[in-house]
Amino acid sequence: MKHVSDLLGSLLERKHIRAQVHAARMVDAANVWLEETLPPARRDDVCAMSVKDGRLFVACTSSASAMFVNDRSPDLLASICRALPSASVTSVHTGLMSELHPHEF
Repeated sequence: MKHVSDLLGSLLERKHIRAQVHAARMVDAANVWLEETLPPARRDDVCAMSVKDGRLFVACTSSASAMFVNDRSPDLLASICRALPSASVTSVHTGLMSELHPHEF
């Protein structure tokens, strides 16, 4: 008898979306860590947006929030790797945005 995880893996391969799903899971793990770590007043100022070539891109609406994320980037990377042992994220890059639009995956 096959497990659901076996079926899901083969579906991801057939649809050629394994990398995109893995990247979305890394972004989600980063956002969970940010939600737990940021001060309550700053939670709406920061959002992990994407992963490309081992770099996690985090959008911030203030330089103070970007500095907070940069200072704690080793902790963020460690959290992602704990949540997803196969994660291939090696660095965190922040960028300033005028505003963040809420999104759901």
